[in-house]
Amino acid sequence: MGLFPRPAGEGKGEGAAFTLAEVLITLAIIGVVAAMTIPTLTANYKKKVVETRLAKFYSMMNEAVRLSEIDHGNRSTWDVSKDAVDFYNTYFASYLKTAKIDDTDPQKILINTIDGTQMIFYNNGDPNIMHISYCPFGDCENTASGTTNFAFAFYPSNDIEKTGDYFCTTPYWGKAGIEPLIFIGTNKEYDSEKECYTVLVTPKNYKELKEIMESTAYPYGCHENGGIWCTALIQMNNWKIPKDYPVKF
Repeated sequence: MGLFPRPAGEGKGEGAAFTLAEVLITLAIIGVVAAMTIPTLTANYKKKVVETRLAKFYSMMNEAVRLSEIDHGNRSTWDVSKDAVDFYNTYFASYLKTAKIDDTDPQKILINTIDGTQMIFYNNGDPNIMHISYCPFGDCENTASGTTNFAFAFYPSNDIEKTGDYFCTTPYWGKAGIEPLIFIGTNKEYDSEKECYTVLVTPKNYKELKEIMESTAYPYGCHENGGIWCTALIQMNNWKIPKDYPVKF
């Protein structure tokens, strides 16, 4: 006897059909399975897109730096005190393929790339660094840090001294010109003569960066609500989103 017994005489020979109850229960089961699996499939798809596009963006931007150095000299001589529009137009515009640009605000330039992604160059007042936000799904104005918006920065050198409330040296920044934005001076001492912070800890890999984050509870790290260090975590895991990545997709 089946799960749904039919009245006598039904289900024999050709022409037997499912009852309405069987159909409805089957559809309900399919709906439950779909509700359980589709979010996971969607999240995994987004992760793959992010991984692929972050690696591509990093390579593309540093190739642009390399090409620009041929025309404008070593990046250590580039003027990062320029407003964002002027800086981009001077050092990057000729070496990137773009679709549309919004440069109405001189301190922030929104660039649409030919593959549908977006990036924003912006100057937040730091005369030694140019901030860059990269949005692998586009729409940088409505994105979440660590999943759809990733923090990068252009730093001209890894040994330029900084003054004021900045680090004396930044040995992580500047490896290739554009790197994930990361404040590495969480364990630091203030040098009163140089008027800057001396970096005591520089993360060299994913494990060290995680340990620094966990030991300092740095508010700009990478946590369940995102954070500017999230990009560095992915980079230090070979541009793969770690299994213990704190942000949910």
